[in-house]
Amino acid sequence: MKPQNQLTWLVVAIAVLLFTLLLFIKLIQSFKMLGTREAPPMFEMPWNPEPTVPIAVPSAPPPYRLIQLLTELVEPGAVPFEAILRFRDDLSYQRFLSNPRALEILGSSPKLRSARVGYSNPSDLLDAGQSETLPNYYVALPSTPGGSGGGIQEGAAPFRASGLDWLGLDGGESLGANVRVAVVDTGIAEHTTFSEGRVIRTIDLSGFEAELHGHGTAVASLIGGEHDAARGIVTQAELIDVRVADANGQSDSFTLAQGLIASADAGADVINVSLGSYGDSEVVQEAVAYAQEAGTIIVAAAGNDGYAALGYPAAYEGVISVGSVDAANRHLQFSNTSADIDIVAPGYEVQAAWPDEQLVEFTGTSASAPYVSGAIAAVLSDEPNLTGQQAYEIVAGYTNDGGAPGVDASYGVGILDVGRTLERSDAGIIDAGVASHYYAGDLEGNGREIMQVVVQNRGTERLMGSILTVYTPTTEQTYYLPPLDPGEITYEEVVIDQRRAEIDGQVQYSSSVTVPTHLTDQDPSDNQFTSTFVLNETP
Repeated sequence: MKPQNQLTWLVVAIAVLLFTLLLFIKLIQSFKMLGTREAPPMFEMPWNPEPTVPIAVPSAPPPYRLIQLLTELVEPGAVPFEAILRFRDDLSYQRFLSNPRALEILGSSPKLRSARVGYSNPSDLLDAGQSETLPNYYVALPSTPGGSGGGIQEGAAPFRASGLDWLGLDGGESLGANVRVAVVDTGIAEHTTFSEGRVIRTIDLSGFEAELHGHGTAVASLIGGEHDAARGIVTQAELIDVRVADANGQSDSFTLAQGLIASADAGADVINVSLGSYGDSEVVQEAVAYAQEAGTIIVAAAGNDGYAALGYPAAYEGVISVGSVDAANRHLQFSNTSADIDIVAPGYEVQAAWPDEQLVEFTGTSASAPYVSGAIAAVLSDEPNLTGQQAYEIVAGYTNDGGAPGVDASYGVGILDVGRTLERSDAGIIDAGVASHYYAGDLEGNGREIMQVVVQNRGTERLMGSILTVYTPTTEQTYYLPPLDPGEITYEEVVIDQRRAEIDGQVQYSSSVTVPTHLTDQDPSDNQFTSTFVLNETP
């Protein structure tokens, strides 16, 4: 062998060795991520942790360029042997589409000036005329709560068929006229709960002809189902079926981006995305911006892994991220938390439609997001001159506080209350509610554990003279509350009886709020709250 060829092979061998080492390090990092709840790797998906390492041929470009490229593509949650190519201008984009050379074009988007490609030799990705080469991440349905996902605490209260009643609706409302809601999911199957013509358009980007996964049907029914057994919030809204996931609930970043753009182009006022990824995709972020510029608001599930972080697209700026609570207003352990969580809604055993005329008890942030989408659509149908963001701000302004007083990482601005939202202009509503018992811990460092009892004015009139009473096994404490404007909260701090907790292992607290006797509280169901403090248990 000639010395020049020997040198070439030596350089290539070094490049492959370095890449293999890099791949090994990234895999170790990804496995570590799988073991922590603080740094989530991905939604549940069949990511192959040991992709075959393609070997460059002797005529390949300088190895450092290849190593740099593979460093960008070998990411946890990235689809092996796929990439997204972005182009600087239309000319270079069209030139590539007309001559992809050894690359396989799996999808293309002129509005993103991007192409999804498959490759067998990474060197084929070099010099294809693109300005950027990006990983294509797996996207999937959120993991199953209590299964592969985060846990469900003991004693969680199910909703079943009571979801609408719990949200303040009687089921007889006719909401959503002249509003379009896109369901970017696994597809909407025919079902009794959708009358003929409700699904005004179907856009299939999944590339599969197989039987539909039922997830999209369940989501759509919570938004706009009409049958009493699977009724949604906006029974008059027009539904746009945008299928981006296959029969197993699998998709990818590029296809999701295409779905968001297609939804906006189809005139959607609201886009619901009850699936996601932990891969931060630039093309999905660009598609989100495209939809927002078109005046569409996007609502997305926060994720079901119990992580202290949101999945994507829920984590993107301007996307409404939705977590889950049970029927007792409690944060569900599987629901991802973050300082950026926006709002929470019912998410445990909610009755929904399923293909073949079935019903299911639907659990997860996938179920919570469509309720928020439906609430936004209901406001838009009442006030068509509003933008989607303005409609959401109204919804957020009439939530019920939960957890810590005010905005927090588990509840966001609060718990969805569609009834309060729709009755916001009705004068004369008196409603005081105990929002939560929040175990705040030792706030002052003096060894005293504090419970904050939160009270909220959920009516439409200013409240004066309300009284809060807190009961323990041995005492009764009375607090005279300050005046509260509609929606305003206040709280009183109660010192935990730690001695009783040490003796019994726990202490139960009950509280009740009453309005002056000359007033009538129109929803006494939220006047009482009971909780149990367990010694050494994290709040």
